[in-house]
Amino acid sequence: MEKGIPWVSFVYREGDGAVFLRPRPVSSAGDRLGEPPLAGKEILYRVDYLEKGKIRRTAGILSARKEAEGFFEKMDRDITDGLTRAGSREFYIFLKIHFILCLLEEYAGKRKALAEKWRREKVLEEKMCEAERLYCGELLDYVETARKMLNESPGRIVLPLFPERGMADIRTGT
Repeated sequence: MEKGIPWVSFVYREGDGAVFLRPRPVSSAGDRLGEPPLAGKEILYRVDYLEKGKIRRTAGILSARKEAEGFFEKMDRDITDGLTRAGSREFYIFLKIHFILCLLEEYAGKRKALAEKWRREKVLEEKMCEAERLYCGELLDYVETARKMLNESPGRIVLPLFPERGMADIRTGT
């Protein structure tokens, strides 16, 4: 399980058989169920995740709805409607935080690369590029630490303090 990111797989009925959708990281599962062929179908999901360094699995059933919804929207709506077979609110929050951490990691990685490009092309002052690069590095460190903390105890969510942008500016003197 790369970087401690949960993986999600889905199974749904098609005629007399079942269709298995290959496992994917939770970052790619967000819109998986929004595809029109899956609208109106009951969907079984399985999540493989880490808990205290060990791989764990959990599964749930998402109800059939006419609307094409993403995995998180469908799971949230089922839990809100009291359908316990969809999973618990706590597990939903655990997965959603992992999803958000993946988005933050992607954003910080792209911004860090952009700051490097700006530095090389002299688009911005060296100090501003360095402050941006440092802050993005802090964001990436935050994601790594938050994942570790999240996976240490999925039932009790505690995250580190989010890095402040101004601190990177202070260290570089901008």
